[in-house]
Amino acid sequence: MVATPLLLLVFNSRDFIQVSMFVPFLIAIFMITKIKDDVDLSLFKKLIQGSLFGVPIGLIFYKYVSMETLKITVSIVILIITSTLLYKWLKDYKKATNTSSDKVDTTIELNVKFQNDRAKNMCELLVGFFAGIFTSSIGMPAVPLTLYFNATNTRKEVIRAS
Repeated sequence: MVATPLLLLVFNSRDFIQVSMFVPFLIAIFMITKIKDDVDLSLFKKLIQGSLFGVPIGLIFYKYVSMETLKITVSIVILIITSTLLYKWLKDYKKATNTSSDKVDTTIELNVKFQNDRAKNMCELLVGFFAGIFTSSIGMPAVPLTLYFNATNTRKEVIRAS
């Protein structure tokens, strides 16, 4: 998530986006023996299924949109994730420093609690869908995954393995 926007400032090329997708893939191949026990297979399958529908849409976006629009899209995506993570951090900090029990907490909860497995499955498919779009269009699949994992308080081992 950090390398793509920074290198897009230096390299004005669509090819870089596609090349940047293979680096995490190669890392995953080399690390598979170390992380295979932490993979949540149910989650992983849903993310893959969702991404199969998102990749073609991302490819269309990548093919027909100008380089400037791709850069703007990357910028907006980075701003969204940064804002969301900053909001969660500030909320957690406020909770940790607020010891008075008579104050009313009016903040919006970012912790997602699913009512049933169907809602969880649909959410995971949707996250995979957007990850597929971001992967093939701007080379940044981690954005929807980061937001989802952060909102669901997923263990870091599962995040890394998935």
